[in-house]
Amino acid sequence: MRLSKKAIALFLTAVLFCCSWAGLSIQADGPGQPGWLYETAADLPYETETDLPYETETDLPDQPGWLYETAADGSVCITGRTTAGKTLEIPAQLDGKPVTAIGLYAFQDDTTITALYLPESVTNIGAYAFSGCTALATITGAEYLQQVGWGSFGNTAWYEAQPEGPVYLGNILYRYKGTVPEQTVLTVREGTVSVAPVALVGQTGLVQLDLPDSVRIIGREAFSNCAGLTAIRLSGSLTQIGPQAFARTAVTAVELPQSLQEVDGGAFDCCEYLEDISFPDTLVEYAPSAFTRTPWYDNQPAGALYVGSALLTYKGVLPENTDFIVREGTLSISAGFLAQQEGLRSVSIPASVQRIGQRAFTGCKNLQQISVDAASTAYASPDGMLLNLTNHTLLVCPQQTTGAVTVPNGVETIAQTAFQNCQGISAVTLPDGLQTIGAEGFAGCVGLTGLDIPDTVTWIGGSAFKDCTALRSVTLSAGLTAIERETFANCVALQDVAVPDGLQSIRADAFFDCVGLKRIVLPASVTEIQQQAFYGVGPEVYLEGPLDLVICAPAGSYAQTYAQENGFAFEPLEISDDGVTGDVTGDGYINNKDFARLKAYLADDQTVLVQECADTTGDGYINNKDLARLKAYLADDEISLG
Repeated sequence: MRLSKKAIALFLTAVLFCCSWAGLSIQADGPGQPGWLYETAADLPYETETDLPYETETDLPDQPGWLYETAADGSVCITGRTTAGKTLEIPAQLDGKPVTAIGLYAFQDDTTITALYLPESVTNIGAYAFSGCTALATITGAEYLQQVGWGSFGNTAWYEAQPEGPVYLGNILYRYKGTVPEQTVLTVREGTVSVAPVALVGQTGLVQLDLPDSVRIIGREAFSNCAGLTAIRLSGSLTQIGPQAFARTAVTAVELPQSLQEVDGGAFDCCEYLEDISFPDTLVEYAPSAFTRTPWYDNQPAGALYVGSALLTYKGVLPENTDFIVREGTLSISAGFLAQQEGLRSVSIPASVQRIGQRAFTGCKNLQQISVDAASTAYASPDGMLLNLTNHTLLVCPQQTTGAVTVPNGVETIAQTAFQNCQGISAVTLPDGLQTIGAEGFAGCVGLTGLDIPDTVTWIGGSAFKDCTALRSVTLSAGLTAIERETFANCVALQDVAVPDGLQSIRADAFFDCVGLKRIVLPASVTEIQQQAFYGVGPEVYLEGPLDLVICAPAGSYAQTYAQENGFAFEPLEISDDGVTGDVTGDGYINNKDFARLKAYLADDQTVLVQECADTTGDGYINNKDLARLKAYLADDEISLG
């Protein structure tokens, strides 16, 4: 009996980068690039936290070694260096790949750098990349930049040397230095391509803004809290308005250009005089909060709110048993459009829709079906689910779905929260070729009892199976290298996890409160088990008596050291040349993969082969008695094999 549950307040410092790369593998001394550390990333649709031990010696004493990431498109983002030097000359290529970006915090507080040379290929610099580089006085190649992040050159000698007024970094309006005089009309100079984040934040003297047609991007909070700003002329080539870009200004009207592609969260939030907005009829992705707390928004009637060709949000609460029909001609549906609308029963989507934002139907607990017009080339609705045809992603499974579900062939990604709280689902069949399961992908599927994850899956997001309280067994994919945070948190019935050889890391709280887990087999490839990975099932929790989780792993492995140092029982995994009884697959481990292989063999599947060690009863025959014995063994480690 548990006396108390320890309250968890775990603070993690996320090492973020300018691009959303994940699933990184470190490679040292790449071909033709001695001394470099670099990473090759999977093509994943969401961000993750990464903490990589960058340590190396360079073979090129006159040249710095670089820390960098390689994206799926082959472009490189530099995240640091391994050697010192006053002159920082960024290479145009690394390992034969183009360098296009410098990452978040990459050289922050490096007070040795005096000069920066950028190649034509670098177009993006992340937030705080050179912040605190107090000796950095000269920047060459800035004219190639298209975007810079928040505070990227703050507290540098270069910035301190700039005169008061608008400060330009190449063709970017980087910052307004000093205080804008009262009643200022600012005409941004011709050729400017973007306005950096917080460029003029809080400058109350600004009353009018005129952007040239060269401007394509307005950064986060660029003009927020400019309380005197009443009139703006936006660029005719503008593609993106960043989060909170004009929030809490006094603008009264705005004409959004036809070139616009994205308006981020809170872009015009709290503009208390904004009554007139002209919207383009092109494909634009709007955040639902882009125009909230404005007279324009307040004056809109309750119900579905369309802006131009976009479905922005739903004002108010849907009536019970609503069958919502998206009107013809709609091009986009905003993120979170009908999230948490319990009255939604079904959704019909026309073929005109080209973009649907994330979590558009999350939390709609009475949603039974999604129907997409068969003529659509962008989306489909097999068995009432929502599928993105362009990137082969299953976006939504309605929460009222029951019974066994088969994910269609061709699906490569299960999106974040796709099956979240589908409580009536009892089984899910995943297709070969699936690569990614997003964060919270199956969280709260309380009827799901088992799952075999195909070996093509290389990434499973955090909390993917959190609160799946009936889940008893999981076979993880052979390509998996990490079990992320809270992946199986509160899976109280979980008894068996087939951990693949090649797994390297088990993150914090991965098996939090998995009180049914009595034995776990870990391969020698595991080299990291983070704090509280097994909290609630071992000595990391206060108990009247210890829980009996046994960590089984090869003798001398990291898992053995972890078990002994953290008070877990340890069982050495003995592997003989002749194989271990019950190891049907011959991979050196006894887990659910062996059960599945033997079951297929006994069903006369001619594609399946088994080894002699499948004779778990030791009677000289391989039959259903061996299958039953193996099943019993996996459920209770007191049963012997052979």
